[in-house]
Amino acid sequence: MGFPITVIVDDYLPIEKQSDGSVASIFSKQSADGDIWMMLLEKAFAKLMGNYELTNGGWPTEGVNALNGAPSQKISIASLSKDDLWNLLEEQDWEDNIINTAAQFKSTEPEKKKAIKDLGYIHNHIYSVLSLVWLSDGTQLIKMRNPHGGNEKYTGPWGDSS
Repeated sequence: MGFPITVIVDDYLPIEKQSDGSVASIFSKQSADGDIWMMLLEKAFAKLMGNYELTNGGWPTEGVNALNGAPSQKISIASLSKDDLWNLLEEQDWEDNIINTAAQFKSTEPEKKKAIKDLGYIHNHIYSVLSLVWLSDGTQLIKMRNPHGGNEKYTGPWGDSS
C-alpha cells in the first residue's frame, strides 16, 4: 500500500454466544485492562481487505506492510547455520525492524510436528520476536510472544516453568 488510507468504522463488533450463555468477540479479544483498540484496528483492517475472512491466516509480512506501509521480506532460515541466523536476527533487531517467526514444516514430517508441539509451539502459528539476549555464558535467547494468547505456553528450556 505505502500511503495512508482512512478507514471509518463503528464500534459494533462481531460476537457469538458461548456454551455458558455469555457472549464473546469472534476474532480478537478485549485486553486485560479493557482496551478495545485492537478489536477496532482489526475491524478497520478487515474492512480494508474486504471482510474478516480475508484477514485469516497469511504471512505476517503482508499484515506489517498493510498496517504501516513498511517494506517487508520473508526469509527461509532452513539453510542458515545457527550463527548466521543469530547474526541476521541481531541485525534486524538492531535496526528496530519488526521480526516475526513461525514453526513451519511439511505435513509429511510428523516427528518435527511432535517435537514442536512438545515444546509448546503451534505448527504454522506466528510469533512476535520481542528481544534477543546473549548471556555471559554464551547462551543465546530469543524472547517471543504468542500474539494470539491462549493457554498454549512454551515449555522447553528457559520457559516460564523451567
